[in-house]
Amino acid sequence: AEDEEVARTAAEAARNKLARLGEELGKGPYFAGADFSLVDAAAAPMMQRLQWCEDIEKLQVFNGHPKVAQWRDALLARPSVQSSVLPDTVDIFNEYQRADGARHTPPKLLGSER
Repeated sequence: AEDEEVARTAAEAARNKLARLGEELGKGPYFAGADFSLVDAAAAPMMQRLQWCEDIEKLQVFNGHPKVAQWRDALLARPSVQSSVLPDTVDIFNEYQRADGARHTPPKLLGSER
């Protein structure tokens, strides 16, 4: 976000969307219940990135949405979700955020040493 006000507005919009999403969640731990589904696989990257933003800015996007937070936790605990990104992806994401979107080092390409 360009400034704190824009970030807070975006966080509020995310909270509102998570509230709507929470209304559709089953009994868990996944979207439709006990089994990991395509909806979960599609939502996992969004949940990862929202959590990363939450860790950086403390915008409390998941506050007030315990079912969504439990779903997020179940998704992020899965080894398949954890291994879906390169090991330094969180560091690259954090660096990008701190640099206002300007990367100081080129990204490593999958399978390369560059």
